[in-house]
Amino acid sequence: MALAAAGVGALLPGLIRVNAPPYVRAGGALALFVLVYWFNPPKIMSGSSQLNIPSFGKPYHVVATLVAKGTEVERQTVPHPLSRDTDKGPHSFYTESNGGPVNSHLDVCPMAESGWEIDPDPYPGFSSGMTDREHVTANGSNYWDVGKLPGGCLRLYCDGRNGSSNVYIANVFVREKRSVPTDSCHSPVTGEVIVNPGDEKQIPLDASATRGSCIKASLQARVEFKDEKGAIVAMKDVTPEKPEMLFDGGLVLQLNSDGLLDIEYKSQ
Repeated sequence: MALAAAGVGALLPGLIRVNAPPYVRAGGALALFVLVYWFNPPKIMSGSSQLNIPSFGKPYHVVATLVAKGTEVERQTVPHPLSRDTDKGPHSFYTESNGGPVNSHLDVCPMAESGWEIDPDPYPGFSSGMTDREHVTANGSNYWDVGKLPGGCLRLYCDGRNGSSNVYIANVFVREKRSVPTDSCHSPVTGEVIVNPGDEKQIPLDASATRGSCIKASLQARVEFKDEKGAIVAMKDVTPEKPEMLFDGGLVLQLNSDGLLDIEYKSQ
């Protein structure tokens, strides 16, 4: 380092003189060499490998906040996308048949709007994501029928055995769902504890409550360390099964998939 400083000094204009009694008096590039060599930078740098943190070795108030982000399922009930509002009723379907040996039928099946999908989960009054036979309004003239088909479909049927006929159903709704990314599946869960040097403590955080109704949720805990005056002296984000360290390894944190946070506070 001293030789490098002298090499740079040889290219700089101006004059510098250094006196290092009782043996050395130098000027110019040699003066820079003496100046750097005299203070011995490698010795200064290697004098201590420890961090000087005033609060370390004293009690910490630890506050941990657990959040979950993932995919949330959004659900809604809407009129069937192909239904119409007519004099037969709102959200209706209709078919008819002329008199004679002819018949007509119309199959109405669950259908979702663009960007959504049918929600087949059980729901009162619905079958496979559409209003079931018992809950639609159905009526007609002469010979007609409304029957059930697989997959929640309804079949409107009429024929002309007794002359022209017609049939309709009204109040037809569908249940829809879609997946929506979210950075907060549910309200955060918070826990706290006091740790002293040499302690190994745990903060239980309810991961199931944090995940809420999210699917494929990932956990993250933000851990704050406060001194005796309440000031935050350190902060760390921790994810499951990945240990994190602070203060040059003086504090070790580990979070598991159930939300249990382990804290190790080393005494030195």
